[in-house]
Amino acid sequence: MPVQPASSLRQRARQASSAELAGIPWLALLDADDRHAAAAALQVSDADPGDRVCRHGAPGNYWFGVVDGLLKMSNVGAGGQQITYTGLPPGAWFGEGTLLKREVYRYNIEALRKS
Repeated sequence: MPVQPASSLRQRARQASSAELAGIPWLALLDADDRHAAAAALQVSDADPGDRVCRHGAPGNYWFGVVDGLLKMSNVGAGGQQITYTGLPPGAWFGEGTLLKREVYRYNIEALRKS
C-alpha cells in the first residue's frame, strides 16, 4: 500500500458533522461558548489504509481524535526495526502533549484501515 503524505489528508479535511460532534463525550462538558468554539475548530479527514496521519519529527500542529477505523502509533528503533506502541481505536485522542510542550511528534501514526 502506498503511504500518502499528510498534506493529502489536510486537503480532504471538512467540518465535523452533527453526528460526529455528538460522538465526542468531552464536548458536552464544556460551557456553550467553549463548546461552540471547539466544534467550529474541529476538522474531520478520512484516512485510507496506509495513509500517514503524522510523522516522527514533524512539528506538532494538531490534536487528533479517531472517529472510526484503526490507527497505529509506531516508531523506528535505532537498529531500523519497526516498534509498534499501540493501536488507536475510535474514541482515542493523541497529540495533545506534543502541542502543549511545543514539540515535534515523537511517533508515526498510520491508518491500518479506513479511518
